[in-house]
Amino acid sequence: MDEHKEPGLIIPLFALPTNVFPGETLPLHVFEDRYKALVAYCLEGPRLGKLRPFGISLAGNDKLEDIGCAVLIERVVSQYEDGRLDIITVGRERYRTRRVIREKEYPEIEVDHFGDTVESNSVESADVAITLYMKIIELAKGEPPKGNMERSPRLSFELAHNSGLEPGERQVLMEMTSEEDRLQHLIKYYRALIPVLSWREDVQSRIRANGHFRKFPSVKI
Repeated sequence: MDEHKEPGLIIPLFALPTNVFPGETLPLHVFEDRYKALVAYCLEGPRLGKLRPFGISLAGNDKLEDIGCAVLIERVVSQYEDGRLDIITVGRERYRTRRVIREKEYPEIEVDHFGDTVESNSVESADVAITLYMKIIELAKGEPPKGNMERSPRLSFELAHNSGLEPGERQVLMEMTSEEDRLQHLIKYYRALIPVLSWREDVQSRIRANGHFRKFPSVKI
């Protein structure tokens, strides 16, 4: 590490085969002893007047992604006699990992938070992305969606949450530092996906039976 560089923030790490976007809600079932200790540490924070986030980074095939998202525990849903917990977390800021620290029962990471470096209104792209997304929901559910979706600064992340993207595809969006780039990426994905959903009734039936839209068929964009 560059000795002249300011130290990064050290936070606990929860490595998962999935990832979470800023603003996204992620429920977790905590059963490993190391992660029980991690959650206990984070839950102690509010009692001490501190926020104690932890990081969620995508892990798989012996690889830990450098880019992840810090989350806060929104609430504890259930706590079992054996110490297992069901918690609800909410994504906050994205980070780049400098190093992994293995000095405690649970791993920690030294991170630098980051946001978008390119500011843009993306009004036209936002409207196109919303229109295509609503079409996909209509195809998946077999009926037009109720209500309207409005533009927001985190629209790309909101759309991506239920767009059936695999973790690796979500990671691509996570690492982009432009809302316009993320929206354009989703638009390409939606335009490739809509014909598949339109012609594959068997896929539509499975999606409706599952009750959610996290696993659309794979498409190349």
